[in-house]
Amino acid sequence: MLALEPRILFDGAAAVAVDHQSQDNQDAPQTAPDHAEPSQSSQPRQLLVVDARIEQASQLTKNLDSNVSLLVIDSKTDALTAIGAKLAELGQVDAIQILSHGAAGQFTLGDRTITADNLASVAQQLQGWQNHLSENADIQLYGCRVGAGDSGQALVSALAKWTGADVAASSDDTGASNKGGDWDLEVRSGLIDQPLALSREAVQGFDSLLANASPETSLPTGSGTVLLGDTFEFTVNLSNGSSQIGYAPYVDLYLPSTGKDGDDGISFVKATYLDQTLKFHQVVFDASGNAAHPLAVDSNGNPLIIRAADVGLRAG
Repeated sequence: MLALEPRILFDGAAAVAVDHQSQDNQDAPQTAPDHAEPSQSSQPRQLLVVDARIEQASQLTKNLDSNVSLLVIDSKTDALTAIGAKLAELGQVDAIQILSHGAAGQFTLGDRTITADNLASVAQQLQGWQNHLSENADIQLYGCRVGAGDSGQALVSALAKWTGADVAASSDDTGASNKGGDWDLEVRSGLIDQPLALSREAVQGFDSLLANASPETSLPTGSGTVLLGDTFEFTVNLSNGSSQIGYAPYVDLYLPSTGKDGDDGISFVKATYLDQTLKFHQVVFDASGNAAHPLAVDSNGNPLIIRAADVGLRAG
């Protein structure tokens, strides 16, 4: 049995620059939405909700039509409460369009990440929206891959269940076409018939994607022999193309502190980047093989629990 395994995490100390389901349970392509035209008395009333961490958010909200009400959510705001309050102020709307960073089966808005798994815990808030949604109202989720896979379809279905609205999300990248994105919502529940609230000029001038940060790490290939008592070093390569506001990467590194023959494991000394020493946190799995992550949080904002068994280790 391996002894309790410490886990080293390197913290990105510097802040990163600012950055329906269909009723037959199949993803179906949707015609690209029309952009808002000049205000007319027959136009539907729309609530546009924008997460403040979106890069170029001010560009996206340029030249909004008079029938569109804008609500910007910062990272410390309870987004669902804020939306409920805005709906109460407006009386009734025909569509809620949410622009946020997303990933498969989730989107980040305000102080929380929303998934199918945690929607039930806020069902009362969501049901409160129903009095402010017109018959056949839409909720449209604009964020990269929010509707992708089983988790994305589950999110769309759950949101439709609790709000009574028609709901749609994207199964691919959302945003600028030159970055591989579009503004189509391929996954839906119900009939989606409200146009995109953004102006044509705003969309054409937007040069980014609504994607969550997705860093990747790799280790060099090769092998070597290290004698007991020797010091060695290796390089961890980190790739992070996101400019998402408030995101700083970290690296998780697992080291065996005790080997098969006793106290012959590995002791961590330091990590550097551009000749600067990085801050690190050392975490030890408890007797049950669990530990609280010092940096990462789950979708409810609680420390992420890491489990030794999930990474091929054993406590004890």
